Amino acid sequence: MSTQILKETSLRDEQGRVIFQFGRFPTLVDGSDVDTPINWIMLSDKRSKDRHGKVLLLSEKILYCYWYDGDYKFKEVHQDDLVDYNKNLDDVWKNSDLHNWLNGENFLNKKQGDCQVFDDKERELIQDNDFGKVFCLSVYEIKKYLKTSLLRSCKSTDFAKAKHTTHGKEFKLYALSDGSDGDVPPFDLRYVGNSRYWTRSTGIYGKLVTYGTAAVVFAFGEVVSKGHRVDYGYGVRPAVWLNL
Repeated sequence: MSTQILKETSLRDEQGRVIFQFGRFPTLVDGSDVDTPINWIMLSDKRSKDRHGKVLLLSEKILYCYWYDGDYKFKEVHQDDLVDYNKNLDDVWKNSDLHNWLNGENFLNKKQGDCQVFDDKERELIQDNDFGKVFCLSVYEIKKYLKTSLLRSCKSTDFAKAKHTTHGKEFKLYALSDGSDGDVPPFDLRYVGNSRYWTRSTGIYGKLVTYGTAAVVFAFGEVVSKGHRVDYGYGVRPAVWLNL
């Protein structure tokens, strides 16, 4: 039954990866297509021969534009000065606005009539983790599962690029142009339409943890580990572990 909820399609992304469909989220500028299935790529498949087990999914495209956190307070701390380095950085993510947006009423638990992202049966399959049921990949996970810059680069939906206001701040996601609007197109046209998106990792510069920043994947697939300000508006590319 659970394998029927996660639908394997005949679609392929630009790199030839199989597209799976799970949940729904708008893609049009005006957000009217609320029943459009979310397309995902599978990064890890731990299912047994009977097709039961865990799979890691990453959205094929950037779904939304949001900040990592609205409370920008820059601070540099040396890694050796942190008592529990990993827990400390996990706590930064779990207390962020982006974590709460993904795991709250705006996404995971949205139940506004027919506009819910996941129905009850789908939510039952989403596995809870230390970093939330819905999350952004860490820098380590991005480099582990997406080996090349082309695989890491990501296009955004028209809904993600649409201008919107949250917490009184206007967000607008920029995408690489094909040149038709007068902008200079990228050297490789495969990157046209790509945007920057957040990781959940706090910015790291050498041995310094730079609080108030978070690592970002650029439009060309470059991972910027030193981070950008958390109150910038970048793409949201969710990931989930499903227990099938």
